[in-house]
Amino acid sequence: MRFEKFLLDNYIATKAGQEVYRFFHELPGLIEKGDKKGKVVQFVNSLLSQPYAEGYFTVEGIDKSSGSEDYTYKRNADSIFENFEIYAHDIIQWAMQSWECTYRELQSDVPYMSLYFFYKVPEYAFPYLYPVHFYIMQEILDEFQIYMPPIPGSSQHKERCYYYIELCRTLYEFRMKYLLTPEELCVFLYGFGKKFVADKITNSLPTPNKAWITGASEGDSIDTLPYITPDSIEMWMGTKNMRAGDVFFIYERAPSKKIQHVMRAVSEFYDDPFEYYSGKIWLSQAQKIPAITFEELKGNAIMSQNGLIRAHMQGVGRGPNLHAKEYEALLDVLRAKGFDTTKLPQLMSHSLPTQLEINNEQDVEQHLLEPFLAQLGVKDKHITRQMPLRMGRGIRYYPDYVINAGTVRGEEHGAFVWEAKYRIADNAHMLEALYQAKSYALRLSANGLGLASYEGIWLSLAKDKFAPEKVEHFSWQALANADTFAHVSDLLKKVFGKL
Repeated sequence: MRFEKFLLDNYIATKAGQEVYRFFHELPGLIEKGDKKGKVVQFVNSLLSQPYAEGYFTVEGIDKSSGSEDYTYKRNADSIFENFEIYAHDIIQWAMQSWECTYRELQSDVPYMSLYFFYKVPEYAFPYLYPVHFYIMQEILDEFQIYMPPIPGSSQHKERCYYYIELCRTLYEFRMKYLLTPEELCVFLYGFGKKFVADKITNSLPTPNKAWITGASEGDSIDTLPYITPDSIEMWMGTKNMRAGDVFFIYERAPSKKIQHVMRAVSEFYDDPFEYYSGKIWLSQAQKIPAITFEELKGNAIMSQNGLIRAHMQGVGRGPNLHAKEYEALLDVLRAKGFDTTKLPQLMSHSLPTQLEINNEQDVEQHLLEPFLAQLGVKDKHITRQMPLRMGRGIRYYPDYVINAGTVRGEEHGAFVWEAKYRIADNAHMLEALYQAKSYALRLSANGLGLASYEGIWLSLAKDKFAPEKVEHFSWQALANADTFAHVSDLLKKVFGKL
């Protein structure tokens, strides 16, 4: 949605808005005089799905005279903001030397350092108050169409430290555009804007797409897992193909080498640039299971062939997912130990409904393609059906389905195009349908296209220039295999865009 300042003004006039405004108006004073009542920690925890402010925000520890001289100098800067960038770079370098830390270690100090910057130069800096919840910041900027600087790669630790400065620039430009005060910007980020963000953590879980073995440290094994309950929600290291609903077997690396807990992902994976371990996912719904030792894994005919097992669990923190047959092998081990495996979910696959009759293109859409998209997590709000599209001499065409479409006339775009046909019985029919869908995809600058028919789906990507020889075909029967479905799901979610 488009930001409208009068809506923010209306929010600030409410009791809730006044409380948020008052907090940020008083924040410099809390930093100056001390926060003996812990107001900063309390406020930050009120913003988060899970309270993680402890350890990030101890304002008494801020050295208000640290670093280079006060922000009063310029060094051949081309703009006022560039003068702040020079200052911020100097402070980061000072922190590196004074704290004797690496850039990677400094990443997780960004929330703490942001208070210092806001205290010194609130005109250009902002307090970053979403520790371990960076996705909230992403969602707010995305919702209000504010430019989000690309997050540097996971190994670019220096750039990730400086990424805070990039965010400062984005928000400074936004503040100047709408003539907001520093306090009003903060109210936007931590009051008004947050109202439009859905909680990423959910207990309403889909059928799992994949299963994983992930590692627990010795500290986790001693301090966390013995006390975990089905309602506990724990932050864990994640990798980009992990999805909400996925099943996680928790392998305790020390002091004993075994699996004795299963959990479910209650969030999608996300990248947090201000964390030492940047890839995050939240796990919950823990179940205690009979212990499966590493020796048992190594001795199992199927699990012994798993690359992770063969590598003696090296890389288990973000290891590869389990294939469907490996998941079943672990369930067999648990059954042999007397565990009721019906308490654990089956992996997702796409199977044809029983007694299904496909007689025309409409049946393909309603009974095959639409249920398939729903299983991928594509909601109706992400789908535009029969999208009007002018192509050449004003002639109108209507792509069957466009994912994440923009329909402003003259600026039409979409992330993915689907065309449904009753039958695509041979290569000639496939090519005919491909070229039709390709014309729509090019017109919409789409990332890819899909064809759906009684015979299955065909996928073609823009990065492959929609080349016929690069098209992948999957029958509906093949998609009933959990591994195949997981492969297709990963491929499509990369090109569908935000769902």
